[in-house]
Amino acid sequence: MAGLSSTITPMTMRPPPPSPPHLSPNEDLYLSDSSSDDDEDVAAGWHLLSLLGSTLASSIDADLNLFSSDPAVRSALNDDEAPSEVTDSDVPDPRCPAPRHPASGPGTTLARIEDEFRHAEAACVFAYEVAASDLRDLSSEVSGCLSLLTEAEETLLGLQADLSGVGADALGRLREESGRMGAELGRRRGAEQLLRGYVRGLVVSPAAVKGVLDEKVVPATDPRFVAAVGGVEGRYRYLCARTVEEADAEAVAGGFLRSGAEGDGNNKESPASRINLVPGNTVAGAEMRAHVGKLRLFAASRIRSYFLHDAIPKIRAARTNIRMVQVNALLRYRSLLDFVWDVSPEVYEEVRDVYVESMAKALHVLFRTYGGQLSKLDAKVGGRHFGLIAVDEVALRSAAQGKERGRRDDSLNIGERTRILDLIGTAPILVHVALAEGEKYPYEMVFRSIMKHLMDSATNEYKFTSNFFRHSGKDAFTAIFSRTLVRVELGPKI
Repeated sequence: MAGLSSTITPMTMRPPPPSPPHLSPNEDLYLSDSSSDDDEDVAAGWHLLSLLGSTLASSIDADLNLFSSDPAVRSALNDDEAPSEVTDSDVPDPRCPAPRHPASGPGTTLARIEDEFRHAEAACVFAYEVAASDLRDLSSEVSGCLSLLTEAEETLLGLQADLSGVGADALGRLREESGRMGAELGRRRGAEQLLRGYVRGLVVSPAAVKGVLDEKVVPATDPRFVAAVGGVEGRYRYLCARTVEEADAEAVAGGFLRSGAEGDGNNKESPASRINLVPGNTVAGAEMRAHVGKLRLFAASRIRSYFLHDAIPKIRAARTNIRMVQVNALLRYRSLLDFVWDVSPEVYEEVRDVYVESMAKALHVLFRTYGGQLSKLDAKVGGRHFGLIAVDEVALRSAAQGKERGRRDDSLNIGERTRILDLIGTAPILVHVALAEGEKYPYEMVFRSIMKHLMDSATNEYKFTSNFFRHSGKDAFTAIFSRTLVRVELGPKI
């Protein structure tokens, strides 16, 4: 144990050298690339190494004390053979693993421990040299942060000094100025809301303008065109209002009251009522009224083109269901015709005249064809010798009945014609079916079919003209049926 203590003590008590010691060739090889010019960094590194060496020596002493408690180790240490002297050797390469010595005796054990210590020491030196540049960069960054914090501190201190110099009077003036500016801002925003609502009531939406002017939007059949015409008409009525109350009424009808975002959504006030200003009395209102008037004329022109070139000509087409054309192509767009009446009564009259002419011709041709076909179904009941009453042929040849009626000699014959009274409520004769089946009917059945068909047509046409031509429906109905009634009075060619 005495020999062991004398061998270990110099290693554990090695003081840190004040300067880097003379290194062996291998140590010089590993330290050749380090920053040896920086004395402070080198001194700090050696100080770190000395601390690490002291720690490792303490750990080794503890391990040796533990080994000495073992009987085999104690007997080996008490052997008379002196341990091999450990000399300073070259520092091992820290990047290579520590050398391994066979455990053959106490001297070998101490040599192995000394080699491991030297290898660990060299590894620490190498790690420090590698991290030296990073440590210097970190030190520079910390110094920069400290300088920035110092400048910020100086700025805050200056601001604190400036604020402490502001007196109570200055703060009072600032509060008064802030309150005045807030009140002005509130008034300006209120005026902005009033003017925005007023201007919105004057301006036609871009969608409405596009719906009227865009050629791709088909008049009448496209819902966008119908909506655009309604918007333009409502805006024009609003601009033409003469009083604020009238403007309010038109705003309600047009549906462009101020929205809930501008105030109470339940308040039914128009923008004109809120500022007590008639829209048409302003320069902007007069200018917009002129532009909207041009839009109305253009829309009326497109509506005229639709009725005269698309809808009404369908009535004259062969095998056309006139009732379907009236309902789907005309009556559905009755509001557009009312719009035309307001914009241009001349165009309205033109549309009405074209419809009356087309419908009158269609009905005249229809009843002429129907009467001619019914004449083929007439069945003569009997001759003049079977009559119960004498027939005055001269009286029968009236101007209304014509020569065709004079050829009948069975007008007062009875036969089975009394059964017609039982069929008084049945539908008119279907000519094409009766002709195909070779049916024959008494003259009263033929006459009843014509009259029933005439009443049905007249009823439907009267209802249509009254609804479609609201301003001149009766005149249109009379003009349509004038020729047809004359034809029916003459009777079928039989």
